[in-house]
Amino acid sequence: DNTFCEEQMIISCLDLFAGGSETTSRSLIFFFAYMILYPNIQEKVSVELLAVAPDRHIRMEDSSALPFTNYAVLTEIWRLNPIIPLDPQRESLEDVKIGGFDIPAGSEVLSNYFAAHTDEAIWDEPTVFKPERHLGQKENNLLIFGSGR
Repeated sequence: DNTFCEEQMIISCLDLFAGGSETTSRSLIFFFAYMILYPNIQEKVSVELLAVAPDRHIRMEDSSALPFTNYAVLTEIWRLNPIIPLDPQRESLEDVKIGGFDIPAGSEVLSNYFAAHTDEAIWDEPTVFKPERHLGQKENNLLIFGSGR
């Protein structure tokens, strides 16, 4: 029998709810924390928000007009504080070589997002909060929500 029982359905719904609310709440908590810790960035965000909507609330359709706030600041927050620090466990399907290491077929593999997001070979001053680094960036080196299947 391939049908869900009521308990399985409730657990699945709770997983979906927790996953969706956890990412949003963590993002908001870190956003507010960084605005407190970096008043100069908070001022830039405020200026950008007021320029786009001086006499109304920000709307979803405003997001493309907020490159600093909506892209640079949030991307930098997620780079330094990944929503999930490790990817779920994966298994290599075939023998591969990654970064000079041999990974045999059937090996369990984990992606460490924090290590990738603070790699000095990729990021200039990797532990410094610098949202500007993402403006005009052509290549996205972030693994915010996963690294494959």
